[in-house]
Amino acid sequence: MVSADSSVTIVAVSLRVGTPASRSAGLATALSEAFSTPALGPRFVLLPGWTTKWPVGDDVVDRCREHAASVLFERCLGNTGTWTAFDGSGAPLGVELNQVLSDSGQADREPETVDALLRDCAPGGSRTVRLEGADVGLLCCGENNVLKCAQAQGNEVSVRHHPKASIFDHVPVVFNGAHTNMGNWNKLKKRFEYLSRDRRIAIFLTNNSRSSWRGSARVYFDGGLVADGEDVVVRDGPVGVRVVRDMHGDRFRALVVTAPGSVLQPR
Repeated sequence: MVSADSSVTIVAVSLRVGTPASRSAGLATALSEAFSTPALGPRFVLLPGWTTKWPVGDDVVDRCREHAASVLFERCLGNTGTWTAFDGSGAPLGVELNQVLSDSGQADREPETVDALLRDCAPGGSRTVRLEGADVGLLCCGENNVLKCAQAQGNEVSVRHHPKASIFDHVPVVFNGAHTNMGNWNKLKKRFEYLSRDRRIAIFLTNNSRSSWRGSARVYFDGGLVADGEDVVVRDGPVGVRVVRDMHGDRFRALVVTAPGSVLQPR
């Protein structure tokens, strides 16, 4: 558990879709620049899902180990992506998680799949990953469709099929790692505002194939946007964020989050 008087550095890196070599180089540069300022406490790295142009493997672990940082990412095993985690020494943390929901249509058709995901997201479930003493709740790509937006009510958010339920009440950090750029941010922003309710940190991260980085990396805290891949939004609160930009080819954006231990305590 993170002590209340310490802090944790979280680095969320969005990478440009491209060749394995260019993406690996982008990650190495992103981490070097993100960790150029010495951290006073533990640190961990979050990465988006794998793509066919970058079948993620052990090179990720090697890059993070160079900075003594734990990492949570989706690893390519054959043709299947599996979310996994390693500590700062490169030791596996025993995390093996697979995506079960891809879109709202599937979530509507398969209430049993939604129910199973909700059980995994509950306290003691497999979707809680402990990184450097902080509990991180994981949603894989389109699994954010476990939440539903009521358009007629200003996109008010509720848990799909269970309007009186909630999700990830017990974690201080929620991470949604995605594969490709998503649309309809009128709804998505409401979902991440919801996930960051009650002084939680919610992070969205994807690979980027567009000219803008705005929707590729986002950090929310206590119900509001703190930063995206282009800008930092000044808000009152204890969570600090800086945006690290690639100055040599526009291969990445990194959001560096400084989270005090008081925010990361178990709920």
